[in-house]
Amino acid sequence: MKRNIFTRSLVLLLRIITIVALAGFSLASCKTDAGDGGDGGGAIPSELVAIWYLDFNNNGVVDEGEGGTPVYEFKADGTLLVAGVSGYSFTVNGDKITMVAAGVAATESITFKIEGKKLTLSGGVASGFAAGSYVKK
Repeated sequence: MKRNIFTRSLVLLLRIITIVALAGFSLASCKTDAGDGGDGGGAIPSELVAIWYLDFNNNGVVDEGEGGTPVYEFKADGTLLVAGVSGYSFTVNGDKITMVAAGVAATESITFKIEGKKLTLSGGVASGFAAGSYVKK
């Protein structure tokens, strides 16, 4: 009889630990707009909302022969198309962009800078973004 109570208690404890762990993972993967509270951090800049093409010749012009395929399409609602594929979202915090794939917690950000029609991403490859120059039509 004592062993039966011990077994039941152990099974109950393991179930509670599993539920708490799953809840923790779910909360950790929730999308939040991080900001420092004072400067509107987390807001999506209107100049970022566009379809961006790879700037092959680094001249700020979309070359229809080489760069006619859109690479990133940032939308005002925080959704993102990558090479025409949906299922992504993004967050902005200052000069950092973080891509979030559906069901995956974001881990890294990449630095961005916009000058006119040119978007520059720097800092290597982070969460699906590739460093380089992009232009909008």
